[in-house]
Amino acid sequence: WRTMNETQSHSPKHLSTTQFPYAWDSEATCPKFDHWLETMLEPDQITLAWKILGYMMLSGNPLQSAFLLYGKGSNGKSTFAHVIEHLVGDPNVSAVSLKELNERFGTSDIIGKIANVVGDIDSEYQMSTATIKQVTGGDAIRFERKGRDGFRAVLWATCLFSANKIPGTSDRSEGYAERWVPLHFKRKASEHKIEGFAEENLWEEIPGIAAKAVKALRTIPLHRGSERAAAFDLTSESAVEAMEEFREASNSVYDWVKNHTAASGDPVMK
Repeated sequence: WRTMNETQSHSPKHLSTTQFPYAWDSEATCPKFDHWLETMLEPDQITLAWKILGYMMLSGNPLQSAFLLYGKGSNGKSTFAHVIEHLVGDPNVSAVSLKELNERFGTSDIIGKIANVVGDIDSEYQMSTATIKQVTGGDAIRFERKGRDGFRAVLWATCLFSANKIPGTSDRSEGYAERWVPLHFKRKASEHKIEGFAEENLWEEIPGIAAKAVKALRTIPLHRGSERAAAFDLTSESAVEAMEEFREASNSVYDWVKNHTAASGDPVMK
């Protein structure tokens, strides 16, 4: 997929445990989905959306990232998440929430998957971020399954969550915020209706969405050490705004400093 569009016969030279549920067609298009993206996202968000779609198809998470779709109800977040689920296929998807990541048996459902996609997580305060750091960091994690011996494994899945509001955390580190790539769905579907649109109509375009997503994936430097901001081109006005909103919402100390400190650096009590 890195260099060519042709398909080849299965070969022991290419080891993989992943299979997508559609035929590869490098010439396929997706006009309905293109129109949907242009309707529901700001123009400077389109490139990032395609990079997210491509990256979620990847086995592994070399950039140690997680994605968050956020915005107040009925604005397309669920449709975008459903497209990802169809892109990678149901056998390749898990649905472990942020809260469940910290539960004893929760994380084991992600083993062997390439995408962990969860819609409509609540904004409950996260007391611990240790597990999400392990999941995104490529570290070996100890797993437990009921009635079985524990074991260690490295997860391949990339996490994508959807929320109306960005969850707060007890984590004050800049490293936590930098692991996240937020995509803000600002527009309401009720105000940006597409005549005759039905989510199900997009499924026939999955081969076209896949072809375009892989082209976007090819533009992402995937070697460890690549800067996420540069890899996902988080320099647009919308991306910078979303990252700032994420830092403020997820880190109450950062939010307090920003709102109680003057430009000179002297604290201003309000």
